[in-house]
Amino acid sequence: MAALNLRKRTDVLTVREFDDEFVLLDSASNRIHQLNRTASQIWRLCDDASPESIAVALVREYDVDEQQALRDVVRTLDTFRSLKLVA
Repeated sequence: MAALNLRKRTDVLTVREFDDEFVLLDSASNRIHQLNRTASQIWRLCDDASPESIAVALVREYDVDEQQALRDVVRTLDTFRSLKLVA
């Protein structure tokens, strides 16, 4: 899997961090997104990172299998894309 070249859409997002979790206000869609701890970690790392490199970071942080971490990262990045939180 190649790098996705994703970038956080800071042009339309107001981002706040509370206790290691992010809350994103999307001014384009008038929606608020509250990220759990794992999604917040993926959010921190997603700028120009490959899903594999993010998964490796999650394996180091949590007690999780690398393949499961990769599946979770891909699913979360797909969700970020579908919500237009990343470009």
